[in-house]
Amino acid sequence: MDESSPMECGMNIADLPLDVLRLIFDEFRDPEVISHGEVDWSPSQSRAWRPADSSNLQTIQNARLACRLFNSVASPLLAPVLRLDLSKRSLQIANGLTQNPLIASGIHGVLVNLDYRPAELANNMALYANYLQLELQQIDTYCQTKIFHHHRFMSEDDDECYDEQSEHLDACTQCRFEYRSLCDAWQACVQNRGISPTKETRAYQAMLREGFQVYKQAHEEQAQIIADGSFVQSIASAIARVGHAVSLGLVDGRGHNASPFAADYFSSILNKDILAEFMIRPQSWSAIENIDAKLVPAQILSQLPVAIWQSGGALRNLSNGCFPHRKDHSLALSPALEGAQGHHEVAAQQLRVFEFGTLASSATGRSYLDDDSKAAMDAYLGSMLGSTNLQKLNLDMVVYNGDDDNGNRPGYYHIGSALSCVKSKDIRHINISNAALSQQELEAFCKSLGRRIESLSLSKVDLLDGSWFNALERLRDTLSSRCLSGLCEVSFSGLSGGEFGDQPEDQSSSWPGSIPGPLSMVKRAEQFVSGMEERNVYFN
Repeated sequence: MDESSPMECGMNIADLPLDVLRLIFDEFRDPEVISHGEVDWSPSQSRAWRPADSSNLQTIQNARLACRLFNSVASPLLAPVLRLDLSKRSLQIANGLTQNPLIASGIHGVLVNLDYRPAELANNMALYANYLQLELQQIDTYCQTKIFHHHRFMSEDDDECYDEQSEHLDACTQCRFEYRSLCDAWQACVQNRGISPTKETRAYQAMLREGFQVYKQAHEEQAQIIADGSFVQSIASAIARVGHAVSLGLVDGRGHNASPFAADYFSSILNKDILAEFMIRPQSWSAIENIDAKLVPAQILSQLPVAIWQSGGALRNLSNGCFPHRKDHSLALSPALEGAQGHHEVAAQQLRVFEFGTLASSATGRSYLDDDSKAAMDAYLGSMLGSTNLQKLNLDMVVYNGDDDNGNRPGYYHIGSALSCVKSKDIRHINISNAALSQQELEAFCKSLGRRIESLSLSKVDLLDGSWFNALERLRDTLSSRCLSGLCEVSFSGLSGGEFGDQPEDQSSSWPGSIPGPLSMVKRAEQFVSGMEERNVYFN
């Protein structure tokens, strides 16, 4: 009997069982983006914020064209995370992808960048030109510093280093020249001031006029799709078509793409195509606040979850990396929604993961919010934390840090009111940073925790009054046996107030090779809660 090999029988990869094919194609899935159907939005741990690997994407695209079988297996891997921005084109992409059931079945995350072009710039060419000049001035200042450093510290005796630095110096010098020419031309244009009509001047002025018109049109489009609700409705409908719960990430330029300039710093001025693109970019929320413009897109923070709920979609994971800092906090509970907070609470009931502020660490905070702004913040956070299905809570209020009137104690965000809204008995992971509570609020929160906690992290948490003693005793009763069994991890750092004093205690040195010093009081408290210390002697 002549036994032929599979290849001799004409067998190829398309003849493999469907389950085997799926295992093969799963090698192109990024486990750091999608894990158990959820997206890890943390930019330090995940690649979800960055575009997919181009080679993997090309392989998936080619496989979809090979045959019907490959199309069915590869399509769910095409767009695990939808990356959208505040534009009609983005909505068209979302609509097109989710209309395909195979592609939609593989979508687990939606990342929405809420950068916006404010009316204050779009309706005033002079202000628009001044804003761009101030932004580009960062490059001019960088070049000025490099030139000074070169002349001050370098010499021809440095040979290769000198040649390399000289080339860099030439680019810096050219950049400064172009920046001055650009500023002169733009100011002459907006002030109707006559200067020598050189070819270069005319070119820069034409760029300003054209850029301003494109920017204005893009602003009008953004304002329209926010005002008529089509932005949130289109995304909500797309999520509903996906057919399963998704992870939603909201971000602006602070967390998603902090630098407005090209990777090659000089190109933002020297390359006219890159400069033209820079001139029509939308602004981050911090940039909008810096020019005292209205944060119109803030209303999307409440409108989108409500629209998703009303459309029949489900949110599994919400990570909010953008929020007003100085004003317009009330917009986060949109006035367009009658009974906004009530709708928001219902819309959040499906949430299993809520993260706030973890993507905005580059933003500048302020000391304190006024009463109305604080109330709006608490209402927003409380509606999110009220989910009875909540399993993971990550709050970092660093953007609202500040000092008290004496400048000698951290002015953390008072989080007690928001934490009182936590209802879930199934919560497993808690991470709270840069926040303050009263003794009563802290003890009530610790008492509310169930016995399924797997991780508890408190970092830079300040007790506003009273003692930590009872709260630590309560946490020990709840968590110590789980910690000793390896089922839970506790981490404390930078705690202050009460027995810890007004200033966060410095931690022991952790440099490689350093000699371990005595445990800090905070670390002893951590060990006590974890069951590694017998008695809470440090607080008697």
